[in-house]
Amino acid sequence: MKRRAVTARRRLNYFGEKILVVHNFGATSLDLRVDLSPQATGVEIPDGTQVQSLMGQGSHSSVTAANRSFYPVGVVPGRGTRVLFLGDSGRYQRDDGTLLTYENAVAGEILTPSIPMSFTCDNGQTVPGQGVHVVGDADALGRHWNATAAPPLEPTHFPTWTGVIELPANSCIEWKCIIREAQGDPPQVIRWEPGPNNLVCTPASGNAVASGQL
Repeated sequence: MKRRAVTARRRLNYFGEKILVVHNFGATSLDLRVDLSPQATGVEIPDGTQVQSLMGQGSHSSVTAANRSFYPVGVVPGRGTRVLFLGDSGRYQRDDGTLLTYENAVAGEILTPSIPMSFTCDNGQTVPGQGVHVVGDADALGRHWNATAAPPLEPTHFPTWTGVIELPANSCIEWKCIIREAQGDPPQVIRWEPGPNNLVCTPASGNAVASGQL
């Protein structure tokens, strides 16, 4: 995966709304940053402007003076697209308080394309009452790293834990293995997988595998 900085050359403003569309025309996933300065976009984006994902999962930091000229869009898969809403999205939220994203809209109308992802977490040394789960920034992995909602794996070859979880097709998702108590409100996380987040980019069809080390 490559990291690349690009310049947002077209105006982002439309009737007061600011939408950023980033498309990766190449076949390789790219970790992209864009120049959101007025000189590059022709639009003033105030400090503290919130950024919400409309297409392409993940959370995003607000626009600030420190990151404006090199704003992190995140990983865009090969020939994939990421669409971001810049500003107050409150009036566009649904009754349940969530923003109507592309993924949510598709899920409400047709079957969202998904990929069976085979997860493996090695060295999952647990005691009775504990289990190994996978958590990340996708809905199926406890969106926004919610360990309470993280799906469990099975000790198929203890201390190796495995499981198959459906993830959105053509998406790049960060995740980690965790050891978690089975009970509790919320259940206590005993151990997070060390090191940086794992990254998996799902294909448009077929299946895929991902592995971590506790």
